[in-house]
Amino acid sequence: MTGSSMPPLRRVLFICRYFPPRWNIGAVRSWGLTRYLPQFGWETVLFVPPLEEGRWPTGIRIVEADWLSLGYRVKRLVGFPLPWPRRDLEDLVRREGIEAILSTSTPMMAHRVGAALKKSLGIPWMADLRDLWSQNPFSRRGAFGRWRERREELRILAGADALDTVTAPGASQLAALHRRPVWHIANGFDPETVRPEGDSGGGRFTLCYTGSLYAGRQSFLPLLKALAILRQDDRLSPGDLVLRIFSPPSEELRRQISSIGVEDFVIQEGMVSRDRALEAQRQASVLVLLNWEGSDAEGIMSGKIFEYLAARRPILAVGGNRTVATDLVARTETGYHENDPGALAELLRRLRRSHCSGGIPFSPRKSDVEACSQVEMARKVGAVLDALTGKGDASWVPRAIP
Repeated sequence: MTGSSMPPLRRVLFICRYFPPRWNIGAVRSWGLTRYLPQFGWETVLFVPPLEEGRWPTGIRIVEADWLSLGYRVKRLVGFPLPWPRRDLEDLVRREGIEAILSTSTPMMAHRVGAALKKSLGIPWMADLRDLWSQNPFSRRGAFGRWRERREELRILAGADALDTVTAPGASQLAALHRRPVWHIANGFDPETVRPEGDSGGGRFTLCYTGSLYAGRQSFLPLLKALAILRQDDRLSPGDLVLRIFSPPSEELRRQISSIGVEDFVIQEGMVSRDRALEAQRQASVLVLLNWEGSDAEGIMSGKIFEYLAARRPILAVGGNRTVATDLVARTETGYHENDPGALAELLRRLRRSHCSGGIPFSPRKSDVEACSQVEMARKVGAVLDALTGKGDASWVPRAIP
């Protein structure tokens, strides 16, 4: 309103393990919330483990605590320790004028801190699970370990005033386990990383993959076989097409590439900085998304897909069946999903021809893509915090109810 000042920001204690410069996919979510929550009335005060190297971003309120010391690990065997003395934690909350608590996992220590503060101070607490806890499909625990983990999850999260996770199927699973509504608040891309309009990339037809590779759950094989078909049928040379893989080097993948005979078309670039990975995405002709495989894969969504949306390049999902990731690609009209090597080869043939004759047609649904931004993610989290503190209504946020 013209002539009037904005109301002061309310403060939320944000308990997280990963935050820049400690980059991983968890840090991307934490960074986005910290940057964009102020647009919706909330300032974060971060409660994080100390940095081993690097520097925290400027302009962010950060309190460091030792989460991972040997002393903590020993104490955990005999009780319910916190990374700070309880009284110091309570004093921090009072001193900073904290009105709500937001904890994000992994690790689950974040929720243990949130539970302790909720119990001692009664402040509204929202638990954000980027990955499921005892229901995590990648857990290697046996039956007894899962039973113990489930008991701990139910005990710790019982005090949370709100639960959320990043996919609708995951929210349904959490809702069924905890017998309560669970918010679905997806990850998102940073609007400031969106590729400028008019940047066409150009050059050699380049397929690009960035991120980790989970053996047994993701596979390049259909794509490698498609490249072999193109090499033979279209007599392509390495100067015509290349697949760049920005991932930790894999000996198994190297053997697959060699056995199929496409060594000249594939480059294992290794892990690189996040900035370099984002630049490689912008320069690519097509971005490769390895879809998850298995009966429990429907609700698994790689955070990389949101960076791909910001890169404004066609997305090629390979492998697996229908998942939330392939649904997102279809809904935003940003790409394709194919498993058959022959069909993949034909698709790549068409895309390469378009690339060489002026550019690959790319007309995503703008409104659906914009709904995948970190601004929208922060708006939903802010709305839930408003509702928990009695200063707003979060009933509009999609949720799963058992």
